[in-house]
Amino acid sequence: MKNISNRVKCFFSKYKKIKLSEISIKYYKGGFTDASKFIIDDCFLKVADVATHPVDAYLIESEAKVYSILHRLGLTGVIFPDFKGYINHDGIKVLIIDYLSQVTWGGPWNTKTIKFLDSAINKLHSTNLTDFDNKQIIALADSIQNHFIQKVQCENERFLNTWDNQKLGFKNFKNAIYFKGNKNLPKQIIQKATQTNPNVCKKLIMQDLNFANIGFSDNQAFFVDPVYITLGDPNFDKTVIGVNILQQTGDTINPKLRKLVIKKFFVSKPILANLIKYYTIVSAMHLSSNESNWQKFHQECAVVALTVFNKL
Repeated sequence: MKNISNRVKCFFSKYKKIKLSEISIKYYKGGFTDASKFIIDDCFLKVADVATHPVDAYLIESEAKVYSILHRLGLTGVIFPDFKGYINHDGIKVLIIDYLSQVTWGGPWNTKTIKFLDSAINKLHSTNLTDFDNKQIIALADSIQNHFIQKVQCENERFLNTWDNQKLGFKNFKNAIYFKGNKNLPKQIIQKATQTNPNVCKKLIMQDLNFANIGFSDNQAFFVDPVYITLGDPNFDKTVIGVNILQQTGDTINPKLRKLVIKKFFVSKPILANLIKYYTIVSAMHLSSNESNWQKFHQECAVVALTVFNKL
């Protein structure tokens, strides 16, 4: 960590044209990836060494391209941090954005922040795009997916294999039951998932709006980590937001706020059904140990989504 932080300081001193001795660098901990994060002055840096973390380095480069698109669309400095630059030098890739020091990430969740979040997500979804914008966004999204992402195939057969007919529940990779339901629940989910509207008007969506990517200042919401941005059904973003809020708050959320979250964000039961297929399949996959937190998170999301599905 010390070696990469020293290299980052050297790059940053040249980038900002300031003396190395004047730079104070702080390590920032968080996120699901192994990319290193630092805070220098008013800048937030996401860093990866191509030799040791090639996937993270590719993601950083891709995220920088996304930020340049968002900047052109007038969304940086508005609902995304300002894009301050990208460095690709000596095997190190660095994304530089504004450090939003007054923003809290992943909450708090209350009526006020839900209103801010609703306003921000609607602004994203209502962004006017040209044909050039559409082509550039789709090309970048396809490139990211094809480069390294192991797409989770959510076929009905794989989904049904996550269900234990004897114990009437969904099982994880350890064959432990984590959610029980009536015997017809898997078929009901499949049936509802097929009702997704394929002709929906596609908008700019984040696609990955887990709670860590949502922050609040005193008067608005912000989004970060837009690397998976694409064109799709706006209700997908809303459903993911709803699942993440309820997953994070758990039993601590008050009933009134829970009802508001469900009303605002769970507006498409077919999308919820498709997300359930995804969450349960990921929970049942045999993954490497360094993906255990990511998998645990998906299992918890599966429980939330299944609970809401049963009550809608």
